[in-house]
Amino acid sequence: MRLSVAILITVHQTQCGNCQTLLNENFNYPSGALLTANGWNAHSSAGVNSVAVSSQGLVFPGYPSSDIGLAALLSNNGEDVNKTFTSITSGTVFCAFLVQVNVIANGYFLHFTNSTIGIQKGKVFINGTDNSYNIGLSMGTADTVYTTGSPFLIGKTYLLVLKYSIVEGVNNDEIGLYIITGSIPGTEPAIPTIGPLTDGKTDINNISAVALRQYSSKQNILVDGIRVATKWEDAVSVTTGIEDRNLKDNPVIYPIPVSSELIMSKASDVQSLEIFNLTGSIILSRKLDGFDILKIPVNDLTSGLYIVRLKTAYGYKIMKFIKS
Repeated sequence: MRLSVAILITVHQTQCGNCQTLLNENFNYPSGALLTANGWNAHSSAGVNSVAVSSQGLVFPGYPSSDIGLAALLSNNGEDVNKTFTSITSGTVFCAFLVQVNVIANGYFLHFTNSTIGIQKGKVFINGTDNSYNIGLSMGTADTVYTTGSPFLIGKTYLLVLKYSIVEGVNNDEIGLYIITGSIPGTEPAIPTIGPLTDGKTDINNISAVALRQYSSKQNILVDGIRVATKWEDAVSVTTGIEDRNLKDNPVIYPIPVSSELIMSKASDVQSLEIFNLTGSIILSRKLDGFDILKIPVNDLTSGLYIVRLKTAYGYKIMKFIKS
């Protein structure tokens, strides 16, 4: 069966309006490039020790934004930056991201903010000495709540999911932080690692951006794979252990890199297919029904890396390919 790009885009427009992330930032820019030259906005000390792209990206098994592009390097005291997304005024917002602390300097490095960057909520902290540290969370103005026992190690990558809940009423919104060190839960855990917290102060009203903060000439923190969504599943886009066991060799995509036609074999268990670009937009989408071999024309795609998400009876499988 041959799937045309035009048909697939039409299916996406009619069926997938709510299955995108609000923001998907994989820092797929050259090492040393400034974030402000790639869609980020400076809101403090613009141009002073500007935030740049590092020479390495971060890896976390099972996370769809793992090992794509590089990472943001927070390594000085100076410029702070933010990247905006569609404003959210009700419900919940999740921000999943990878973090690796290489040099400990106590302070907060990431938070949500509003359209005017006037209110900072959900501040994520580190605090420690030597080779280990605790992770902390503050709603904004209240005391920071930390993990205990300094369980996190420098040089190791962790997956964090920051959650903001807009609660009906005044000055009662909540924040929580999930810290994932192993397999990624398929559904949102009942209780976050830290929180839920509130501070009784002015609510954010509209959640419109995620911000990265530099606060010390001694700090060295890498942040990568930022995914903002209104649902847990869209933020972490989990791949399950069941999927790994049953689909380890099924299906297979080739050739990689591909120039004109991507071929998928052993696809009889695949129920639907989605192809994402690195901004998180779904550019191809189609329901499938028992095809052993699937041929997907990709002539019209621009060169670069793409993510394939397959839905099967066993769960989801994430694959990647490069268009030459």
